[in-house]
Amino acid sequence: MTPSIDEDQRTFGAKTSKIEQIDAGRADKARRVRLTECCAQRWQFVQRVAKLNVAAVGKIAYRHSRQRNTRFQIGARNT
Repeated sequence: MTPSIDEDQRTFGAKTSKIEQIDAGRADKARRVRLTECCAQRWQFVQRVAKLNVAAVGKIAYRHSRQRNTRFQIGARNT
């Protein structure tokens, strides 16, 4: 804990202490690798979901087109 000093009690010519930064290169590199792997896994998941959605939309569109044609043919026969 740093001692509290009032403005009036400050010594003139006192220098501020410099904080030394520590390079955490290994931890930073490991973090980047984990983030890259996580992004790759997320991208694979997104691709799978997109493929499933495209397949589902294709099935729905196919069913819809079949029903529409059937309805049209039934309507044409009844009139």
